[in-house]
Amino acid sequence: MKIKYAVIIILGLILLVSCSPPNNIDQTTQPIPTTVTNNPPPTLENENGCPSKYDGTWKGLFTYEYDVPIKDANGWSTGEYKKITKSLHLTITLKCVSDDDTTTVLSITHAINSHPHFGCQISGCTPDQNFGTINLPSKDTDIGKESLEGQFIPIKFPNGINLGSTDGFDALYVGVDGTVLSNTLNPAYTCRTWGAGGTTEENALFPSKDETAEFLYPACFKSWSMNKVS
Repeated sequence: MKIKYAVIIILGLILLVSCSPPNNIDQTTQPIPTTVTNNPPPTLENENGCPSKYDGTWKGLFTYEYDVPIKDANGWSTGEYKKITKSLHLTITLKCVSDDDTTTVLSITHAINSHPHFGCQISGCTPDQNFGTINLPSKDTDIGKESLEGQFIPIKFPNGINLGSTDGFDALYVGVDGTVLSNTLNPAYTCRTWGAGGTTEENALFPSKDETAEFLYPACFKSWSMNKVS
């Protein structure tokens, strides 16, 4: 009986040894990663060059100046005028239509204009999509790389009133890799860096009588600038 027990013990030791890993195998292995980084696929350009660097939301300030008649104590006009300087806030969302080495063509999918004259306050509106497209230089402007005629921002609001930057050579500035838009300092466009008006007698002039009961002389459109915010 003692011999049988010894055999059983020896067999048990052999079994334990066979289940243990060989001493010549390195037990240190590389840790299994617990997280997997999924890199987003690269943005593919369509055949028309879209999307463009201009796609997104822009906010800006359009400054204007107009004359108001000065009256005497009896309410009669003195023949003199005082200048009033104000500005409106404009927010627009742009979407690329086409893009090449010269001009980026965009549509305005949404707009908000702080001035009641344009009927597009608070929640905003969708400008007339048939009025025309926005054409911007494909690259930043500089001396020798001025904006071209036909590169400007036209907007027609649902109430029929238009607002737009001046269409002309070297009238539009593009900077900071397409994240800043503004008028240039070209003296040819003094007081007409942008414009606004309508097609009827009531809305042909801006600003209109909603600011004062007196007739307002046409505005001097002093300057405008917009920055890309998203």
